[in-house]
Amino acid sequence: MINWNIILYWTLPGIFNSTLVSAAAALGVGGVIGLIAGAISHRFKLAVLSGIAGSFLGTMLIAMLPILSQPNLFGSGYGGIVLMFFAMTLIPIGSISGALAGLLAGFKLSSRRRQKLFLILLICIYTLIALASYGRKFLACAEFPGDLYCRNPYL
Repeated sequence: MINWNIILYWTLPGIFNSTLVSAAAALGVGGVIGLIAGAISHRFKLAVLSGIAGSFLGTMLIAMLPILSQPNLFGSGYGGIVLMFFAMTLIPIGSISGALAGLLAGFKLSSRRRQKLFLILLICIYTLIALASYGRKFLACAEFPGDLYCRNPYL
């Protein structure tokens, strides 16, 4: 049984917000790492684009997946403290490691294989985040239906 309230009020806004945060982190961190790698290899365009794409995917996978799969972070008084701790530790780790992985893949793979790999990883990461976010929220609301974030879909 699919709970459309969880999908519309929790999963989709969470994925949209995590996409914006990941894009901002990717432009900053992935761009700088790509510029450094481009200066070393004299292939600026490839290095910057690979760094940004890898940083985006790394931030989505390493940082946003654990944040979105914790429904108790939202709606409680101390949820903001834990959320900030997750964000301050996982976003730099995901962004830097993703940019380095993106640079390695960008320099080693052909143009066609790079695009195919990026699309496959993008689809897999979004599917994984959507399933983890929906599943964790659904299980939490099934276990504790009286919690504030289960009763009010706008939190």
